[in-house]
Amino acid sequence: MITWLSDSYGVNINATVLSYVKTKVNEAELLMKTSIIPEEIEQDRAGKKKLPPLTHDEFMKNCVPELRSFFQELMDLDKKDGYSIYWGVRSYSVRKYLPSFNRYASVIYCYPEGLFSFYSAQLPISEEAAGMLRKELLSFGIFKESGKKTLIATLNNETLSKAKEAVEYIFKKMDEIAKDLETPT
Repeated sequence: MITWLSDSYGVNINATVLSYVKTKVNEAELLMKTSIIPEEIEQDRAGKKKLPPLTHDEFMKNCVPELRSFFQELMDLDKKDGYSIYWGVRSYSVRKYLPSFNRYASVIYCYPEGLFSFYSAQLPISEEAAGMLRKELLSFGIFKESGKKTLIATLNNETLSKAKEAVEYIFKKMDEIAKDLETPT
């Protein structure tokens, strides 16, 4: 069908074909996926360069002036035990190292235009614990829900002191979570 459409109308088509099979032996069920991407699109994708990550200087240059010291304090956490800064294309995240999993969990995202978000999806905690944490963070009065795992705050002079309190609370909770994961049950 896909080949016919492509041949008949001369249009490049992206498609995914799902095939369901139930075997006679053991009555096993299989779902197979085949993706068809035109060669030109595949070559375009391979040739595109990824944008470089943001740098400290670029972030600060684009940052709302009254928020620079707040964001700099978070960047300085790179020197604090168990924390790391990860630079993305438009923002940076503050990550907590989880030794039990040998990986980082990004929990805070900072954008130079004054957005500050908390993201719980990478935390190895129960849905109930994540819900409680969200509820506690919402009580600071600066966050709004943005999906099931994200809280976003718009920072300005009025919300900055609450944001600092929220950051302290987040770090306290992250340290507790990391410690709890290391404690044998």
